[in-house]
Parts: sequence; structure tokens; C-alpha cells
Amino acid sequence: MMPSRTGLTWIDHVSSTQDVVLDHSTDLDHGAAAGTDDQRAGRGRNGRIWEAQPGQSVAVSTLLRPSRLDPPLPAQRWPWITLSVAAAVVEVVRGWGVPASVKWPNDVMIYDDDGTGRKLAGILAQVTPDASGVVLGIGLNRDFSAGHRPSELAVALSDWTAPGELPDSPRLAETLRGTVLDAVDHLARSPNPVARVRPVMHTLGQRVRAELPGGVTLVGTASGLGESGTLLIEVEQVSAPEFDNASKSSATIDERAGIRGKIVTGETYEVSAADVVHLRPQHPPVVSERVEGAAHKTNMYDQNKGHRAGE
Repeated sequence: MMPSRTGLTWIDHVSSTQDVVLDHSTDLDHGAAAGTDDQRAGRGRNGRIWEAQPGQSVAVSTLLRPSRLDPPLPAQRWPWITLSVAAAVVEVVRGWGVPASVKWPNDVMIYDDDGTGRKLAGILAQVTPDASGVVLGIGLNRDFSAGHRPSELAVALSDWTAPGELPDSPRLAETLRGTVLDAVDHLARSPNPVARVRPVMHTLGQRVRAELPGGVTLVGTASGLGESGTLLIEVEQVSAPEFDNASKSSATIDERAGIRGKIVTGETYEVSAADVVHLRPQHPPVVSERVEGAAHKTNMYDQNKGHRAGE
């Protein structure tokens, strides 16, 4: 389906709003969007599946032309788009009484008193095929009042909204589109994007476990945000799988992960969203054991859990 060149096109059901806008991006203007509450093949970061029954969640994908903003948003600041939109969504839903916050790099979460995170919304940014723009997708859980939840770690607006006050799906989609456009306009004008993101970000100050490619894991405290929206981690431990015999003499943790620079305990390491497979809270104590080639750390809980909805 070809979306309208401008504005929001509502689609009764679709495989992916993201694909609709990406596939037609050369024919669309800044702000063109596709929305639905019946998305059948939604996806998140790293190709993870976004699942919900029809009517439970609203998905909106909006085309952004950063060069057409006033002032234009240079490409080196595009990595801030996801975090800036996440912060703006948090501000909107807090106004509706929902105690949300941002989980770096792209989720809107609700946190229990014990630190358990429950996902309200996910955000995915993809550069258009001609690299002239960005398609910013949001999937937001709207209504679980019928009783079915896709996961115990998922929450919806209906958990905080009185009956009759929940916005209908098309109106919510238009609100999300407007929030995206306002957020990127603000980002283009702001000399300091951290100032908007930091106050609503839960991740900062937390002990985290960053799982990187190649099986490398960092444990440390998320201490700040870098110039391009990266996460700064004060590294406490670094672990990696044992190297095979062929690589023991030459491989390093850094080469095994294919990551930038050296990771040194006691120092701050910078990770981008592209570097991280998973970022999870690190609650339990950590004990050390030595393996050849690296200081290997073992966490005192099941590290073999697969990806859980809401993380």
C-alpha cells in the first residue's frame, strides 16, 4: 500500500509499517507516516519480533528528512534521534499518569520497585535505502484490558487509564507522529540533547551487563551519555568465552568481539547501540574465576536465559 505523500495513512492491517514507509520513501515527504493497530510482522532492534494481538498495540512509522529541518540536522547527530524520540514519548505518557522512563538505547519502560522493567514501547530507526532520511518506528502497547498479555513483562496504557479515557488507535497514532516530529525539531535546535534525555533515563547510574558480539560481556555502571548518544560504562568486569586452541596465542577479547578500542577494567568504555546485543540490569553479586587469556567473571544466576519480551 502506498501511503499518502504527507501526513498519516491509517492501515487496517499490515505486515510492517516500517516496511511500508521504507519501500516508498523516495516518493514521500518529511513527516509522512503509516499507522496501524494490527501489525503482523513487526520488528525491533536486531530483528527481534514485536508481537501483539489486533487492537492491543499501535505501530507508527514516520519518515524524517533531517536535511529539511530548520536548522538542518547533520548526519553525525542522527544517532540522537532514537533517544530524543524516546524521551519525548516518556514526557507525553507521564502527562497521562504513566510512570515511564527511557531504557538505553530505544525502549520506553515502567520499572517496579525491585527494578524489574516492563516494556511499554519500543523504537526502531532505520536509514532509508538512498541514505537521505530516517524512518522512525514506534510500537506502543495501548490496551491489554481484555486480559491477554503477550508477556508478563509487557504493560499497556490501559494499565493506568480509566475506562473511556484511552485514546482510540488512530488518534494515538497521530499523537505519536506529532511527538516524533516535535522531538526531531527540538533536537535540531538544541545544542545539548543530553539535557532532554538524561532526566527521563532510568539506565544512568545503574549497574548493567552489556552483551557484545562474539560472546564478550561487560559489567559496570552506566555513568553517562557520549556525544553521539552512546552509553558510557565504568567497567568492573570483562568476560569472554574461552578461546579455541588455534586462537589462544593471538586473539584478544577485543578482536574476538570485533569492537572498538581496548576494554580495561576500572576505566570507562563507550558503547553504541550497534555494539550491544543486549543491555540488562546487573543485580546479583559477581564472582571471579580465571581462564586463559582473560579475567572471566561468572554471574550468580542463570546466564542461559534467552531474550525476554520487554528487554
